[in-house]
Amino acid sequence: MSGHEIEPFYLYDDAPPLWYEMGLTPDVKESFLIGMHVIKAQKLSYMTLPKNITHIADDPLYQVGLLAGRLCYRDYLHSLDAHHNILRSPEPLPLQEVLDVVDVFIRIPDRYLAVLIPLTFRIGAVVGFLSGLKVSQSREAYAGLAVMAGLVTPLLVPFVDRQEHSAVPAGRLQVGRK
Repeated sequence: MSGHEIEPFYLYDDAPPLWYEMGLTPDVKESFLIGMHVIKAQKLSYMTLPKNITHIADDPLYQVGLLAGRLCYRDYLHSLDAHHNILRSPEPLPLQEVLDVVDVFIRIPDRYLAVLIPLTFRIGAVVGFLSGLKVSQSREAYAGLAVMAGLVTPLLVPFVDRQEHSAVPAGRLQVGRK
């Protein structure tokens, strides 16, 4: 590391760090964490979640997902040329490409990763990505947010717990426990 220790992001109490579960190599892990800390220090603003899923905004994994999504957006804008120089792409992202990014973030094609990465983290990553895009492509960013809401709302809408007569977010259910 570069002289100072970077604190890891954990999925939940007493869990291995997120990068371990995702299988990231140490150099990728360090770059990822440095990028996340740089973005966190910038205190950027993010798009507001749709009303029916705002209850996930307090989840710590959603907050980490915001940073990861903004980092992914910045990475998405850059590429390497033949001489390994970093180039920023001035081209706007087509709407279909934005919607594809949203779809892949929410419905991860790899079943193993889909089970490991919590939905609240994925939602945060989408909102972080779209918040970066909103600066230059507001229409596409809001379209992506609408598609994301359509994909996740059925999974996160609270339901009534008949024993306690209180609303319980679907993401917090523990199957088989009272």
